[in-house]
Amino acid sequence: MKKKEIKKQKRELKEMGDLTQREQLLTSLKRKAHDNVIFLQGQLENCAKTHRLEKQKWEQKPSDPEELPSFDVDAHCEAKLLRVGAWSAVVIEILLSAYLFATSLAFPWMISVLVGVFIALGLTFIYKAGIGHYLIDHENPKRSYRRLKTLSLIGLIIVTILLIPVIVARTLPQAAHFAWLSGGISAFILSAVSGLLLVAAHVRDWQYRLFCQYLSLIEEMSENQSFLEELEKANAERVLRTPATVSAKVNPTSSIK
Repeated sequence: MKKKEIKKQKRELKEMGDLTQREQLLTSLKRKAHDNVIFLQGQLENCAKTHRLEKQKWEQKPSDPEELPSFDVDAHCEAKLLRVGAWSAVVIEILLSAYLFATSLAFPWMISVLVGVFIALGLTFIYKAGIGHYLIDHENPKRSYRRLKTLSLIGLIIVTILLIPVIVARTLPQAAHFAWLSGGISAFILSAVSGLLLVAAHVRDWQYRLFCQYLSLIEEMSENQSFLEELEKANAERVLRTPATVSAKVNPTSSIK
C-alpha cells in the first residue's frame, strides 16, 4: 500500500464505530499489509538482481552476488550533461527552422517558431524511438553508449560544416537557395543528434534509475511494516480488553462490588 492509502485506511479504522465492522476491517488490513510486505521484499530482491545483471552486462565481467543497488555520481552527472546537450540541439534546431521559414518563405516569425517547435520535437522523438530500437545492444550497453557518442560527434561536425552556407547567405543573396538546402539538412541532422544524445543519457543513467527504484521500494516496505506493527498492536489491545468486557456482561454485579 502507498502512503496515501495507508493514511486513508488509518482514518477509516479510527472513525469506524461498529466494533464488529472494526474487527473485520482490522483483520482485512492486517492480511493486506502482510501480503504487501512479502510482495515488496520480492520486488527488492528482483531490483537488486536486475542491478547485478545490468552491471555485469556493462562491465562484461561477473558482479558480486551480494551487491545492492548503488549509482556512480560521475556517470549520473555525465548523463545530465548529455541531456543538456540534447535539448540545446533541439533549441538550435527550432531557431534554425524558424529562421529558414521566416527568411526564405516569408512566414511570420510567430508561425515560423511554432512550426520549428513542431518539427524539432517531432523529429527528435521519432529519431529517439528508432535509435533505441536499432542501435542499442542490450547485451553490451557500454559499447552501444560509445557508438551513440561517436555518432553524435560526427553529426555535430556535419552540422557545423552545413551551417557555413547559411551564415554566408546573409551577405550573399545568390546563396539563399543553397542556404535553404543546407539549413534544412542541418535541422534534420540536429534532430538525429538530439535523439542520439537522449538515448545515450538513458543508457548511461541505468544505475541511478535502479537506485531510485530500490529506495522507493524500501520506503514503501518500511511504511507497510510500520502499519502492520500498528495493526498488530491494536489487535493485541483489543484481545486484552475482550475478557474484561465479557466478564462484565456475564456478571454485571461484579462491577458494583
